[in-house]
Amino acid sequence: MRKIEFRGKRKIDGEWVYGDFEYNRKRDIARIHSYDEELNYKCQTVVMSDTVGEFTGLTDMNGKDIFEGDIVRMLSRGRERIGVVRWDDVNPSFCIKTQDNDIEYDFVKCGEAEIEVVGNIHDKPELLNQPR
Repeated sequence: MRKIEFRGKRKIDGEWVYGDFEYNRKRDIARIHSYDEELNYKCQTVVMSDTVGEFTGLTDMNGKDIFEGDIVRMLSRGRERIGVVRWDDVNPSFCIKTQDNDIEYDFVKCGEAEIEVVGNIHDKPELLNQPR
């Protein structure tokens, strides 16, 4: 079974927190619920809602968890592409949207491609503007 987890940046200091997600539409408040093992305490952290991303259930070639909003490098058949992990509402699944011709790849079609998380759209948006 796939682990269901979200991440978001804390409003108070911009640090990433991971756990369950809750959005209060009435109050426009996004929270991540997590467990602090050091304090043995359940935490509710207010996060910036535009930074919340879901764990895809997959890891990259280095074993790093891949989240929605991650910037990834794909290497397939000698060609390198940079893309962003997004949710596709048309074909409900996570996909990688590249900059060249706005091509979208679902993770199944990536097949033998090597995928590596190189950053995310919140911490390193400049990675999307690098010439290839």
